Amino acid sequence: MLFLMNSAVITSEGVYRYRELTPKEAKEVFDDAVAEGEEVISSVGYPATASHMSKVLDYSVEVTRLPVLMKKGDVAIVCKLTYRVPDPSEKGKFQPKETDYEWGLLEKLED
Repeated sequence: MLFLMNSAVITSEGVYRYRELTPKEAKEVFDDAVAEGEEVISSVGYPATASHMSKVLDYSVEVTRLPVLMKKGDVAIVCKLTYRVPDPSEKGKFQPKETDYEWGLLEKLED
């Protein structure tokens, strides 16, 4: 399963690996997973992040707050801000720049 997330979260006990990606690498991982028939689940909770991911991945990323429970072999493409919003009440009210995001790949290696 391929998850799309706005943070790298350990969702259950196990062994994980995380590495940074470029936006181009994220698109390649996404395209490869889709070509292999992987189910894509969005757990991106912020419209600005979903919009940015949609542009980079050329895929309509849904805004949801679905809980994620990764199993062995699952991966997540992560697109997160490089900083924390100083005032939590401002989340969702501002438009980050493309350079405000970093990408990563979270893989669950063992349950």
